Amino acid sequence: MMTKTAVAPAVLKQPRENERIIRDDYTFRIETSREVRDDIEKVEIYVDKEPPFLCAGALGYYWHDWSYYKPGPHQIVVMIKTRHGKMLTIGPRKFYVDLWERPAF
Repeated sequence: MMTKTAVAPAVLKQPRENERIIRDDYTFRIETSREVRDDIEKVEIYVDKEPPFLCAGALGYYWHDWSYYKPGPHQIVVMIKTRHGKMLTIGPRKFYVDLWERPAF
């Protein structure tokens, strides 16, 4: 007998937990499952309890291009509102910005 694996309605793909960001710009990425994809009204990202960023979306993927941020520790929470008024939350997730460390080329 096969068992069905539960699928999360949405997953925060970027940033990973405790990720170190070393670029001047960054894209937050959220992937939604087929089960909720058509019901989503909006996806917002909250960084450090600041006002939300509205995400762009297409084909079940949502993103926000983040820039002009401060170095140091940060925390992100994703809020997804469905057309039926249900709220889905991802996070909080911690990450770190270190703009002085540059990748070697």
